[in-house]
Amino acid sequence: MVNPEIDIDTQIFDNSETRIKLCQMTGGHVRDLMLLMQSAMRQVDDFPINIKAVNRAISDARDGTYRNAVNSEEWDKLAKVYRSKNIDHNEEYRSLLFRRCVLEYRDVDVEDNPVRWYDIHPLIEGTSEFQSALNRLISNE
Repeated sequence: MVNPEIDIDTQIFDNSETRIKLCQMTGGHVRDLMLLMQSAMRQVDDFPINIKAVNRAISDARDGTYRNAVNSEEWDKLAKVYRSKNIDHNEEYRSLLFRRCVLEYRDVDVEDNPVRWYDIHPLIEGTSEFQSALNRLISNE
């Protein structure tokens, strides 16, 4: 049960911006929320969790998990997904989905029809490899 007397933005995190940044870096994936929270909590001796701890957790996840999950041929595919919000339906893209490098989102349009779209995991966006691939894609358009 949630304690209504706990203020998440002053007692758990040092402010709302720190909480929001941590949540945004998960891409909406609950498992990554738990992993980032756990990592950020290891960076501090006591609550509240500060932006330095969150940035370290983000950096560790980016370098330890996501950068290593992508091989050299896949960066260009990730840049393509980032620009198009779509994937090719083949084994290479399914593999990126399985490794959570690409995330699938579902919504409804104005006529209440289901809509599916894709994007890269936010932790990948901050890597130099991805930025290089994106710059190559943009320069070739």
